[in-house]
Amino acid sequence: MLFLKMQFLKMKRTSIVPIMLGLPIVTVSLFACLAFFAKQTDLQLFRVTALQVFLELVLPLAMTLIVGLMFRIERRNHAFQNTVTYFKSLKTYYLLNFVFYVLIGVIMLLLGYLLYAASYVIFTQQLDLLNIDFVTLFMLLILTFLPIISFIYMLNYLFQGFVLPAVISFLLTVGNFFVGVIGIFASHLYFYSFLVFTLYTGYNKLILVVISLLLSIIFLIIGYVKFLKSMEKGQL
Repeated sequence: MLFLKMQFLKMKRTSIVPIMLGLPIVTVSLFACLAFFAKQTDLQLFRVTALQVFLELVLPLAMTLIVGLMFRIERRNHAFQNTVTYFKSLKTYYLLNFVFYVLIGVIMLLLGYLLYAASYVIFTQQLDLLNIDFVTLFMLLILTFLPIISFIYMLNYLFQGFVLPAVISFLLTVGNFFVGVIGIFASHLYFYSFLVFTLYTGYNKLILVVISLLLSIIFLIIGYVKFLKSMEKGQL
């Protein structure tokens, strides 16, 4: 817990905080207003309009920026070398750092999700979204966001720089706009679109969750192996 607190304090005076808080607020508020003025007040339509751009474009890119910027801060402060002093196990450091990014992701998701809910209630004067499905969808969003976070986390260890991980993540994010052309079955493997898939019927949510967890584990293992090799060679 102390490590997580230190990580949050470390990013407090950086541009990460405006990215983490500002992008969800601006994006979801803007598209919620567009949904209202377009008279898309049906719950399903409103949810898709308010959240889709945030989930398929803004959130992955924001996470890419945050992880990349934090890695630059860690290198500048020689934090990777200090892990040997403060942590008995490199695995503990690696997993705690991943948990830190998951918490940031959850904060952004929660902020965007609550704004969507508040906008719907304000614009329609209805409370029909406040049910078990409301909570279930949020949990699905967290689980399907995990492979994106773990993938970006892995990329930063693999390439040890900001540009290449950002370019790869950006290209995959742009690919979200074209995922429909590969068909519904093949698209179950395009994990950058899993967040948006949770908003629609036609996708097996259980399969999305299982694939998300499997991919997250694979990405974390690959990143950890690279992390160990980099520490042994003194490259971090």
